[in-house]
Amino acid sequence: YVRMEEFKTMVNELHKNDIRVVIDVVYNHVYEYFDSDLEKIAPGYFFRTKKNGTLYNSSGCGNDFASEKPMARKIIIESAKNLVELYDIDGFRFDLMGLLDITTLKLLREETLKLKSDLVFYGEGWNMDSPLLKEDRASLENAALLPELGFFNDMFRDIVKGSTFPDKLSEKGYINGDISYRFGANFVFHASVINHSYNPKFVYAHQSINYVECHDNNTLFDKLSVSNVEEEDNTLLKRIKLANAMNVLSFGVPFIHMGQEVGLSKYGFDNTYNRLNVNMMNWEQVDDKFDMVSYLKMIIDLRKTALPHLKLDSQEDIAKIFETIHCDNGLLVFYSDKKEYLKDYQKLLIIVNATNSNLNIDTDDYFTHMPVPLPEEMRTKNILVPPISFDIYYIK
Repeated sequence: YVRMEEFKTMVNELHKNDIRVVIDVVYNHVYEYFDSDLEKIAPGYFFRTKKNGTLYNSSGCGNDFASEKPMARKIIIESAKNLVELYDIDGFRFDLMGLLDITTLKLLREETLKLKSDLVFYGEGWNMDSPLLKEDRASLENAALLPELGFFNDMFRDIVKGSTFPDKLSEKGYINGDISYRFGANFVFHASVINHSYNPKFVYAHQSINYVECHDNNTLFDKLSVSNVEEEDNTLLKRIKLANAMNVLSFGVPFIHMGQEVGLSKYGFDNTYNRLNVNMMNWEQVDDKFDMVSYLKMIIDLRKTALPHLKLDSQEDIAKIFETIHCDNGLLVFYSDKKEYLKDYQKLLIIVNATNSNLNIDTDDYFTHMPVPLPEEMRTKNILVPPISFDIYYIK
């Protein structure tokens, strides 16, 4: 967009097509400190400075905005209100949210909800080294103090597919084939709210923004190309489908990056903030790998229609639904007979196989296959689980 009116038109047209619009807001720093109007208006006030007069640079961008100061807080809140009033946006994604203070975000949410009642709020809750007291930071460590906000769950990311940073690309996570991570996979499947092998990170499932890739760092395909360098591309794409299934069919809020569904590559580039040609969508890949697009559409539809329990939010409810079975052969199995949660089913089995082998699991009852990923339905007590797969079985 170029003009304000064009942006308003874009939002309006997206709304007509049932697409909501979340704005990525950067309130933690400005582009140029010395040329900033805020610095010219009130020198030394709006930015965090050290005792010697130099600027803090926790953001890595040359300056840190002092959100905790009254007038700085007012500017942030008024800016957010203006975005809602002028453009009718539907939510906020906060860049480097851990550099902002809790009070400002609470007030921002309170004031903007007066204008629009169904706004969403989430951000990067990294615990940045800043002069803010740790207990005042809007960071992951303080998620319990911000129960209404969502946080990018880096634990989900790293357990599911291994570290995303350039010096650790060879490290495997669960979907890469390191089945020792199945205990961690159980934890993040439950939105990191239940005490399974780890202490809970969140109070509510909606706080867990589950993701395996975003605009930062390497794409999932590029990560797998290093961690699973011995595997053919077809196998890597199977692992991407498994990651997408974990992403969409876990408790919490799924976050899917553009091109993730088809294994989009950034050609080994890590930080691509200034590489338009690398970041843009390759539409030929969508045509070439339309089966992967269809798979993502299918599992999203399953989440919306067949698996309503995944929308549960409280620790208490989520803890009741599934019994987790860690099989010696590497399978991760979630079993439930809690009919009050399962909508149309008496029993439900979710079976995850991150290994390269066909594996078996025997049950006492005859189960029917839900089409993930195989299209045919079959009733069986002896379930053959294909390699690198995410399968769901049920009893009506």
